[in-house]
Amino acid sequence: MRSWLPVTLFLTALLCLHGSASASDKDSLQIFFRRILLQNQQQKLPDSSYIKKMDSTVFHCFDRTDFPQLLEQYRHIVFKDTAFRERRIIYFQYRGIHSVNNNSTGQSIFWFGKMAEEAKAQHNTPRELAANRAIITIFIDNEDYEKCYQRFDSIAPLLKAQADSAILGKSKGIMIENVCGILGAMTSLFYERKKYTQASEAEALLHRVMEAVNSAPEKYEPFLSKIRISATEAAFAKARYGQKDSRLADSAFNKTLYWIRSSITMSKAMKPFFEYDAYKSAIEYFMEAGRTDSASKYLALLDQMDLPIIRARKQQFYHEQMALLLRSKGKLAEAYAHNRLALSLKDSVLKATLTDRDNNVYAQTQMEYSRALLNEAEDARDKAEQKNIYLILLIISKLVLFTVLFFWLRQRQRNKFLNAKLRMARNIHDEIGPQLLYIKLLARKEKESVAAASPHLVQMEGAIGTVMETVRGLSHDLKSDLELSTTQLYEDVRGLLEKTQALTGISYQFYFNKKDKPLNYFQYQHLRNILSELVNNTLKHAEWSRIDAMLQVLSRRIRIVYTDNGQGFEPAYEQKNGIGLANIRERVDKLRGELSLRNNYPEGYTIEINIPFS
Repeated sequence: MRSWLPVTLFLTALLCLHGSASASDKDSLQIFFRRILLQNQQQKLPDSSYIKKMDSTVFHCFDRTDFPQLLEQYRHIVFKDTAFRERRIIYFQYRGIHSVNNNSTGQSIFWFGKMAEEAKAQHNTPRELAANRAIITIFIDNEDYEKCYQRFDSIAPLLKAQADSAILGKSKGIMIENVCGILGAMTSLFYERKKYTQASEAEALLHRVMEAVNSAPEKYEPFLSKIRISATEAAFAKARYGQKDSRLADSAFNKTLYWIRSSITMSKAMKPFFEYDAYKSAIEYFMEAGRTDSASKYLALLDQMDLPIIRARKQQFYHEQMALLLRSKGKLAEAYAHNRLALSLKDSVLKATLTDRDNNVYAQTQMEYSRALLNEAEDARDKAEQKNIYLILLIISKLVLFTVLFFWLRQRQRNKFLNAKLRMARNIHDEIGPQLLYIKLLARKEKESVAAASPHLVQMEGAIGTVMETVRGLSHDLKSDLELSTTQLYEDVRGLLEKTQALTGISYQFYFNKKDKPLNYFQYQHLRNILSELVNNTLKHAEWSRIDAMLQVLSRRIRIVYTDNGQGFEPAYEQKNGIGLANIRERVDKLRGELSLRNNYPEGYTIEINIPFS
């Protein structure tokens, strides 16, 4: 059975050991961690440098009880910045290794499970395989075989895909090392548990991978020795449990030792752990087979090994096997002493394991992790809300400032414009007006001095009068702040009709199509006077009770239709062209419009006026 030990060694040596540590003893480590944390918080040490320093030192800290606190800033950085997204996998891995070293099965499974999830999300297949390998090894060590089978079944498609890639020469060494580690461990477990069908399937897949490796061994350095160790350990389990062939078992065991001892790519820190695992399996096998001399040989070698991380478990196994060995030789007193030592060591390990299981540490760890994420999310949300409030206040302040500035500048421009208009109005009124009046007087005097005035002179006098009236209108437009328009015209005339109705009782209907277009002073005055004159004409004649008028604004002209329910104009009055009607015609001509009169005396009349805008 594969021990739990290679989990720590595989993952630690492969992923954690990036160089010599900056500090080794606990006091200097504590000072070191405080210093780099303070430098990072003061922004004197970049996040990338902080991560590198932690990675180079964390290998020495897996036995520390404050290990999670040491990793807190590391966690904060890698989960805050997407540039360090891959290091999130390493964070989960560190927590898993620490949990394994502290005999916390529930925690270790949780953290390696999170590592597998994160690696899968990032499409990091090597680390996904490494995490699943760790979980499987923990399940085997704790004899939780059903969960081990379930985990293996869940990753079987991934293992097959990697085997196919290896045959095609597309898979990397680190992939194959983890694939072989998983397949080797599961093959051994299936043979031990007498599940020969599953063992054969796992072994067949392992053989496929090994054929690809042996066809191009140079491609899989520096992982080649570990790949071959996984294969020979599977062969040892098959010979021991399946074939029950001591010769094949001895051969597989010797090959395992050979690959461990002859490897030049495996670090010196890793080799003792691989040797311990091989010794442990061989000692159990030799004791079962009654080969006590071989068992004694490897027990002595195992006792000489210094493995600080797993010292308690190593000593427990050593004393258990020594008790069995001495009892088989009849040395009961010595066997009893070793047995007592084994039980005392086992009690400490068992207590940690039972505490872990009784308290359901997996669930606790999951809850604590979820709570930590929730708190962090709430803090981030509060900061975001506070930031949004500041941002909104800033935007509102800027909008208010820009609005005030806009209206101030607009008013300033308006004042400049109005002052310019007033200057122009004064200049037109004071300079051009008198000159035109002088020219008009000269033309009138010339006409009076000549017995038969020239028709051109009369036309000139009329034109001068029109120009003077236009100049007067321009001057008024420039001085006035009121914007004259068709809507303003409608309101003025409607006001006149309402006053007329109040004084005389006459009813009216005044239609306006509500299209607003600007009018200059000249147009506005004449149009208002035309409509006022039409109302006056209605009031001068008897037998009326209602006025109907329409002001229609079209694209290029204004259309006015006016009628009342009186008798209309007598033919003689129409021929005389009364003063009111003459004034209306004169104003229409000045506006270059057209007037049509439909007189249906004595049944009323209708006047239609069309005035162009230009």
